[in-house]
Amino acid sequence: MFTTTQVMNVIRPVIADQMQQFPVFMQISIAKFMKDQGATGGSSSIATVFNTGDKLYKQKGTLFQSFIKNNPNNVYKAKQSGNVFELEYGTKVKYSAIHEFGGKINSTPKSIRFALAMAIKTNWSPMWTAIYGAMKNKGFIFIKPRPYFKPAIEDFKKNGQSKFEQQIKNAIVADLKDLQNRTRE
Repeated sequence: MFTTTQVMNVIRPVIADQMQQFPVFMQISIAKFMKDQGATGGSSSIATVFNTGDKLYKQKGTLFQSFIKNNPNNVYKAKQSGNVFELEYGTKVKYSAIHEFGGKINSTPKSIRFALAMAIKTNWSPMWTAIYGAMKNKGFIFIKPRPYFKPAIEDFKKNGQSKFEQQIKNAIVADLKDLQNRTRE
């Protein structure tokens, strides 16, 4: 028979180790809410067409890749205090919120110059021409919300959480069996 201390000494490190796998599960869910081809069909990192759909286009993939653990833009903090485990997970990419929630971006002289430069660089593509015109004439552009993180969390709860929990349970059982075998020797 094992003591509570022996069991907890097995379970805590297993859970801490398994929590390292959480970003992999979440990235699978996040990918479902981002369009793979990018705004240019994958041919360039410069968007030239409007995204009128409900999914966020991946262009360079900076936002999507920021959900990979150890990426400089990733937020991943796992803490343990006694038997309580806490996990913070997200992104530091500054434009992530505007894509998740939508909103208005006010023009600045710098943003107007940037939109003009992009319009010229893309041979006056309809998208960059419209952005430049809106920034110059209206003083803002509106970004349509294209949620990817909140739906990914919901998807994880529905489709990934049970698999993640089962993976943790399997690892705990394997380590407890190992402890049992060691105590028999």
